[in-house]
Amino acid sequence: DAVRAVQAEAEQLLSRLAQMVPKSELEQAQQQHAQAAEEAAGLRRSLEGTVPRPQFDAAREEARSLRAEVEQVRKQLENTVPRVELDTSRDEAARLAGEVERLKKLLEG
Repeated sequence: DAVRAVQAEAEQLLSRLAQMVPKSELEQAQQQHAQAAEEAAGLRRSLEGTVPRPQFDAAREEARSLRAEVEQVRKQLENTVPRVELDTSRDEAARLAGEVERLKKLLEG
C-alpha cells in the first residue's frame, strides 16, 4: 500500500508538473509584459501632445484659404483709395467747374 500511495502521489505531482511552465518562462513573460506596458505608457504620453490628422489637415487648409483671402484683399487695397478722397476730389472738381463757369461769364460779360 505504501508503494501505491507513493505512486499515486507521484502521478499527482507529474500531473501538476505537466500543467506548469519553468519559472524562467514566467519571468520572461513578466518582463515582456512590463516592457510592453512601459512602451504603451510612452505612446500614450506622446499622444497627449497630438491631434488627429484630419483635424490638422483641416486647420492647415483653413489657414491656406485665409492667407489667399488676405492676399486678395491686399491686392484690392493697392488699387483703391479711401471714399473720402474720392468725395473730396469730386467736390473740388465741382468747385472748379463752378469757378470756370463764373470766369466764362465774366469774360463774356
